[in-house]
Amino acid sequence: MCILLLPATSPALDRYVSPTGAGSKDGTDWANAYSNIQQAVTDCTGVGDRIFFLYGTYGRIAPLSIQKKPGLNLLGGYQGIGSPGALTNVDSILNRASGTIRLLDIASSTVTVCRLTIQNGSLIASGVGVRILTNSVVTVTNCVIRNNSVVTSSDGYTYGAGLYQSGGQLTVLATRFETNTMNYVSWNSHFWGAGAACVGGVQARFEGCAFTGNDLRIKHYEGYGGGLYVSDGSLVVTNCSFVNNTARDGYAGSTAPDCLGGAIHVTGNA
Repeated sequence: MCILLLPATSPALDRYVSPTGAGSKDGTDWANAYSNIQQAVTDCTGVGDRIFFLYGTYGRIAPLSIQKKPGLNLLGGYQGIGSPGALTNVDSILNRASGTIRLLDIASSTVTVCRLTIQNGSLIASGVGVRILTNSVVTVTNCVIRNNSVVTSSDGYTYGAGLYQSGGQLTVLATRFETNTMNYVSWNSHFWGAGAACVGGVQARFEGCAFTGNDLRIKHYEGYGGGLYVSDGSLVVTNCSFVNNTARDGYAGSTAPDCLGGAIHVTGNA
């Protein structure tokens, strides 16, 4: 079940998207669905606005950017019949088609993300699958965040290959974080949270989630939280599983790496 953000006054705006678009491609219904998800986001400016995703794969060559939205709902997995009609058991997938990109970038917004798979992002930066900034309030429900990767030989500090949030509030329900990886071959390696990382005072809650096979590898300095890393803020974890997540020294000739919390690492005031 998804928790929707409902409008207090004016009716919510609904927009429809499909992998190839349809009809006039103005997003008003399934018969005229947008192929351009970013245009649907631009249309939505009010509290409770909804974007319905037809099942299938949406190839991305640039991040889906959500900025200054007061209450936007991204709702995936629809059959494409009705308004919005029934769900299917086939995912709506945001997938990196080419290049080095993150897939979903949220800032200064209140957003619900439901029934989306976010996969195969690749970037030398924090938050390759999902990045959330500027005191956003985000709910992620029944999603899959998988196979997002950070691979770099440069020096730096990197958080959350699957999901990264700094500040604000994060609620994650019944979501799977699978095989997200951070692979740092520089001596000056600093990695936190291959599956997910929350820093800067995030109020975070994870319920009914599964962290599986997320892998963080370093060569010399810090590698904390293969599955989940949280610093400061607050953290509630309920009925979650952590299986085969690792924070490890992955290189011959490595010198005294500081690897802690293959499953979860919590520090500061969290």
